[in-house]
Amino acid sequence: MNNEWQDLPNMRAVSVAQNSGWEIEVFSGNDGWFPWEGNIWASGATYRGRPAQPAKITVTSECWRAISDGSLLWLKPDRGAGFGWKRFPAGDITGEVEE
Repeated sequence: MNNEWQDLPNMRAVSVAQNSGWEIEVFSGNDGWFPWEGNIWASGATYRGRPAQPAKITVTSECWRAISDGSLLWLKPDRGAGFGWKRFPAGDITGEVEE
């Protein structure tokens, strides 16, 4: 997936990007880049775009440790590993995945 921003130097480039479903941002002086609302074109503004990125969500996998041999297992939160396993919160993994 291409996530590199590309300059959109004119109204035509912005229009083509918008029609293609791209994410478009406009530069606002000292405040930096902001998502473009898509309803006003300003000829003096600076625009950039990139192909739409996949939606992401944050998930956590809970870590469980086997009492017998110390092996580890990761499960969905609140699922529980059952008898012979003990929760090991220090081993939890949190990260982003595509929705």
